[in-house]
Amino acid sequence: MPPPRLGVATPVFPFTVFTDARGEVVALFVGELHKPQAEFILAEVENLNKGLVQLASARRTIDEGLRALKPR
Repeated sequence: MPPPRLGVATPVFPFTVFTDARGEVVALFVGELHKPQAEFILAEVENLNKGLVQLASARRTIDEGLRALKPR
C-alpha cells in the first residue's frame, strides 16, 4: 500500500505533520515552522488529546489561529 499523500500535491520541504494521540492528522504545516506557530498548534493538539475539543474543531481553530499569526 502506498503511503498517504497528506494532501500535498508535490513534495515540499520543510513540512511538519501534527497528529493526535490516536494518530489522526490534526495539522500539516508547510514551510518554516516558528516557535509561536508550533506552540499554538501543540496547545490545540493537547486540548484534543484531553477530549476538550473534537478533531474538526481543532483543525478549524488551528487554521484560523495560524492565519492570525502570519506577519502582515
